[in-house]
Amino acid sequence: MKSSHSILALGLLVSLGCGGTPASDLPEYPPFEPDESVVPEETSGNDVAPRDPPPDSAPPQDVHFPPVTHRTLAGGLAVDVIQSRSLPVAHVTFLIRSGGDSDPEAIPGLASFVAQMLKEGTATKSSAELAGAFDAIGARLGVSGGQESVTISIAVLADELPAALSLLAEMITQPAFDATELEKLKRREHDRLELEAQDPNWQVRRAFRREIYGSHPYSRIDTTPEAIDRVTRDDLASWHRAHVVPPNSVLIVAGDVDPAVFATAATRAFRRFRGTAAPEATFPPIAARTERTVTIVDRPDSVQSVIRVGNLAIARNSPDFVPLTVANHVLGGGANARLFVDLRETRSLTYGAYSAVVELTEQAPFAVATSVRTPVTAEAIGAIFEHLTRITTEAIPADELAFAQRYLADSFPLQIDTPAKIVQLVAESRIFGLPENYWDGYRTAIGAVTPDEALAAATRDIRPNEAAIVIVGQASAFEQALRAYGPVRVIDVDGHVLRELPRSTPE
Repeated sequence: MKSSHSILALGLLVSLGCGGTPASDLPEYPPFEPDESVVPEETSGNDVAPRDPPPDSAPPQDVHFPPVTHRTLAGGLAVDVIQSRSLPVAHVTFLIRSGGDSDPEAIPGLASFVAQMLKEGTATKSSAELAGAFDAIGARLGVSGGQESVTISIAVLADELPAALSLLAEMITQPAFDATELEKLKRREHDRLELEAQDPNWQVRRAFRREIYGSHPYSRIDTTPEAIDRVTRDDLASWHRAHVVPPNSVLIVAGDVDPAVFATAATRAFRRFRGTAAPEATFPPIAARTERTVTIVDRPDSVQSVIRVGNLAIARNSPDFVPLTVANHVLGGGANARLFVDLRETRSLTYGAYSAVVELTEQAPFAVATSVRTPVTAEAIGAIFEHLTRITTEAIPADELAFAQRYLADSFPLQIDTPAKIVQLVAESRIFGLPENYWDGYRTAIGAVTPDEALAAATRDIRPNEAAIVIVGQASAFEQALRAYGPVRVIDVDGHVLRELPRSTPE
């Protein structure tokens, strides 16, 4: 039975929204609307009590990113501490700066396998015992493996932080990689992958990445059935030895913690953590695109087309990132953006259309995403390219630019309103090599973008004439119409080419 202390801790952490799968940043559609059939009772003017006017708003306050205290432990582990006294809670993330980009070609998903297996037992604790130890102190544990990193995150009451650090260090330095637990994970992964492979959104992501990245590791978005069968305990241990080392790791904490006290506790917990630098990642060159292409993943029974249109843009630490973010928000950053208003509200083609710039240390994609009914697929593609052309050839009007800047700047405080979110941004700074004062100057940088700077960034980084158009849907319904945009390649869901059609000649 849980102690009352651990139940209280768990309740507090749940209320803070810590851990778990992050909520989607896409709104629900259709939006909630009031029931117009409910008519309020009529009242005479005498029945209505006079209302006091609302109080005046307080003057706006500037928002600053909290200071980060940096230390390096004796073994070489970097430690970042952010103090936040608002609640007696600590949020800890152990960041490993290697991810799917370090997977062997024959075992895509290996880094993610390691991430999942870290919580399945240590040299002294079984999977159940490790879970029970975290539960006993009211801590929530989460692990994830991404394209460029692996993270282990813990949310816990501040007075239980030393115990949580001890368990975290045991996971990091003494993983069991138990064979029985590995077989369980393999079965779960087979089931998950089988479901994912039937999802057109997963299919379009895979096809789009393959189209723009070719043989580059970033073209892989997931593991494969063959890799699941092939991975062994030795593979896990080998990746762990090479990449889970102090020079390749960062320990980040935000919450009710003292930097000096935390450094002492971390030094004690990670006293056995040693190792040399991780192998440097080397990637094949990405082939330059010289024309627009169309790839259709054929699903003959589909009544809807899932669309991605985009190109390789920039690395996260590029000087273009902030002006491109502003331009992208005007184009497709939300429900007030051009793509959404036109494709949903004006043309009634979709519930929503968005665009985004992916964040990676290497060259990352810019992409437009939407889903439409099969008969209007070609019309939707035409509308997308109208907006891509406009954003790359016309300066953004002052009112549109100001709205986008105000939204991005005013929403930033919501990205740092909890210690967990602050830890995430510090981790991003470490992964992408951002300057020390990047987040503190982010709102100012957003507001300083001029129309000419936004246009220049969009022109450099959004290239409609080199775009990859990828669609999952009923190919026969629109493949001929899409020849107007470039050569068309129709493939099945496994990537095998079914037919190729040349670009049509303009009349």
